[in-house]
Amino acid sequence: MVFESFAAKRMCRRKSSRLKAPGTGIAVAGIAISFTIMLLSISIVSGFKREITDKIIGFNSDISVYGYSTVVDADGGLTRNITLNEDLEKVITASTGTTGIELVFNQPAIIKTDDNFSGVIIKGLNKGSTYDFLSKALVSGRMPNDSLKNEIAVSEATSTALGLKLGDKVFCHFLNNNRLRSRAATVCGIYNTHFSEFDSRIAIVPSEMLRSIFRVKDNVGTSIEISGLKVEDIDQKTIELYNALEKYSSENGLNYIYQVENVLQSGAMYFSWLDLLDTNVVVILILMAVVSAFTLISALFIIVLRNVSAIGLFKALGATNSQIRVIFILIAQKVVILGLLIGNLISVPLILCQTKFHILPLDAEAYYLDFVPMDFSLRDIILLNLSVMIISVIVLILPSHIISRLSPGNTLKYE
Repeated sequence: MVFESFAAKRMCRRKSSRLKAPGTGIAVAGIAISFTIMLLSISIVSGFKREITDKIIGFNSDISVYGYSTVVDADGGLTRNITLNEDLEKVITASTGTTGIELVFNQPAIIKTDDNFSGVIIKGLNKGSTYDFLSKALVSGRMPNDSLKNEIAVSEATSTALGLKLGDKVFCHFLNNNRLRSRAATVCGIYNTHFSEFDSRIAIVPSEMLRSIFRVKDNVGTSIEISGLKVEDIDQKTIELYNALEKYSSENGLNYIYQVENVLQSGAMYFSWLDLLDTNVVVILILMAVVSAFTLISALFIIVLRNVSAIGLFKALGATNSQIRVIFILIAQKVVILGLLIGNLISVPLILCQTKFHILPLDAEAYYLDFVPMDFSLRDIILLNLSVMIISVIVLILPSHIISRLSPGNTLKYE
């Protein structure tokens, strides 16, 4: 390889053989554009999947545990709730390996103003991943944190539909076992996650407010939400948690089992949609790889034709066809490297700018996001660069065999 590398460098330095021909310039541009499109496609799809997954998990949590037990409230009504005690918390922590455990109290309700109303699910929260997720999505105000003031946070869609603004009073009506329970609340925050399916039906209050309305203990809720897991581990942890809870029920003589559901099940429609995006990326990568291959092969032919006399000289001096092929593959690789360099200089700054400043907008009603998400991954950039380099070498092997058909006598006469 010493001879081949030396010859390739010398030929590239010659003024008559520099990579300045129109064909090689087109090849460099084609590789740069193809690489930019491939990297942006991977970045956008990765960013889109991350953002949508975060939104789905933000509303649902990784795993939810529901109880089949019935708790008698102070008025003699029966509510299907779940009690989180120390033993149960230890079982959940041991089987899932996470401490992100949150007791949640959800209730369907009607929010009513003087002249309008809307049906919602009121979610009682004080802390946890959902609380933090919605805090980041606030448009104005703050999250409710004072149960004595009966505060409520609603979505921007709900506030627009009901004509609400910060400080307005609303009435929350709950129907429980044919009993109507009402409570006045003050709007303290308005959020917008751009996820209309959830935004339009979720409102947030302190969990103590709901517990006081339904008169249940502090360790009683409607579900236990578990967060902090990796997406790829959710299914396995769900199975392990279900088995652990089944064993816990049996050992404690409970006459019911716990219902365990994860976000991959409750949000299956969205995750199936996200999986389809991978197919689009594969198609784009294949198309761009084909374009790059054709432009690179064309560049190789141009380089060979511009150096026919050099090929004859190498053969006359005893160089083998394999050595000469390697020389021209190395020269063509310089076209690839130049194209990759330009492609990286275009795409990487664009990804960084979009990640930080959200320059490119999106229609939030259609895409659940108001900006084009991009995920900057150094690993993906390195792998894509290496893949293009390796594929380019493989692509150039076959067309480089044209060199073996050139005879020394004819090539030395070529001008």
